[in-house]
Amino acid sequence: MDDLITLRSKYPCNPIISYINVNSLRGSKFDHIREMCRVAPIDLLCVDETKLTPDFPDAQFQLIGYKNPPLRRDRVVKAASTRSFGGGKLVFVREGQIVKRLQDYEAATAESICIELATSIRKWFITFA
Repeated sequence: MDDLITLRSKYPCNPIISYINVNSLRGSKFDHIREMCRVAPIDLLCVDETKLTPDFPDAQFQLIGYKNPPLRRDRVVKAASTRSFGGGKLVFVREGQIVKRLQDYEAATAESICIELATSIRKWFITFA
């Protein structure tokens, strides 16, 4: 954690972007994410393999200090593959960050979330796929 705080002070205009593969948020793993975001200066947290479907409400995944609702791309479960619970993406954006989701750049057949993040000195194009 101290390394992230040092990086933040050394490069205050650059975002801190983190990635984690949770292999399902269906259990108690969200509590660990909540704690991580509470103590670390993370601007964007990209969570992979959430295994969420649209029947999980956004309210279930609120983080203090982060925009609500988080950006989501749930796995679409087709009738022929109802046993498939893989995939899914979730992006938490710290309050105060200027982001715009760019859905026109997201692939129709692959899970991806595209974001424009504006900082005080530049714009970042981020693809989480």
